[in-house]
Amino acid sequence: MPIGRKRGRPRNARLDLYRDIFKEWSPRTLARYQRAMEMLISINYTKEQTKEILRQATRPNGTMSVARVEHLAELAVSEFVDKKNLP
Repeated sequence: MPIGRKRGRPRNARLDLYRDIFKEWSPRTLARYQRAMEMLISINYTKEQTKEILRQATRPNGTMSVARVEHLAELAVSEFVDKKNLP
């Protein structure tokens, strides 16, 4: 039986979930999506607000533009900072 901690990066449950849902996405695309979702979580976006961002980033053929999700999340964070008058 090994002694000590496991080697390597600790598992990220949320990233594992995204990998299961979006199996065809590249690691970079998954990282960008995770970054966007973490930005929305950090500013306490509701489920409905997040769904609206995902709807806006969905193309007519039903695929999602992760670059658009990331951009909209960045805009949401900047609006949040502006409202709070944070530096």
